[in-house]
Amino acid sequence: MDYSIIIAGIIQGMTEWLPISSKSQGMLALMNFFNTSATEAFSIMLWLHIGTLLAVTIKFWGQLTRIIKSVPATISKSIKKEHLDETEKLTSFLIITTILSGIVMFPLYKIVKMEMLNLSPELFTLLLGIFLIITGLMLIKRHNENLRERANLEKKDSVIAGLLQGLSIIPGISRSGITTATLLGLKFKQTTALTLSFLMSIPFIFFGFIAGYLSGELTTTLSTAEIIGGNIISFGIGYATIDLLLFVANKLKFWMFCMFIGAIAILASLFYLL
Repeated sequence: MDYSIIIAGIIQGMTEWLPISSKSQGMLALMNFFNTSATEAFSIMLWLHIGTLLAVTIKFWGQLTRIIKSVPATISKSIKKEHLDETEKLTSFLIITTILSGIVMFPLYKIVKMEMLNLSPELFTLLLGIFLIITGLMLIKRHNENLRERANLEKKDSVIAGLLQGLSIIPGISRSGITTATLLGLKFKQTTALTLSFLMSIPFIFFGFIAGYLSGELTTTLSTAEIIGGNIISFGIGYATIDLLLFVANKLKFWMFCMFIGAIAILASLFYLL
């Protein structure tokens, strides 16, 4: 197996859930160390999302089955404007965020392919890190028991999170980073924000990958064996990092967690900017 796909798989698995763009980190590594073209690097990193998609799907399989089973009732009750239970609120949240993300993502896709070389992923990551640090500082005196959980989901949360998630098709904008930061800014508990972000990634990545494949935008020189090998690596590391991040989120207070992931984003951006 080519060393480049091994490195790319490791980067994808390690950074997919952090507030730094896994696409950009992988693209930078491939372009700088393996002389990969920007278009090829972009396609490789999209292929490697299969591994982390499988990781999060298996990790939350129990919740996913309940969500899928609740879809008919959720749609029916939403049309009739009836009260939704917690699972149905989550289902509604995922349906709305996926639709709105798609509305934002697809028009941007062609632009991204043409302008990716002119983007500055480090600058966006730096700004996102600063935002998270500021959020943490503002919340130092607040208590975790006053923060929101999934039972408190509202339609405005779906709209805001969905629209912003769509921007993550742009290299440099971290999907997990922008959605987690948004949900933390909406005052959700850190474990709730992370779980919602994880669940949002499943339909978003799935439909995004299908659209990219059907449009012929995933052409790569990699062999099938190399793609499978890279995804095995991204799956294993991605699954382990989900548990690690949730463990950290459970151990840190809300403001500390905001500042922790904000610091990761700032350090990652400065590494490339300096």
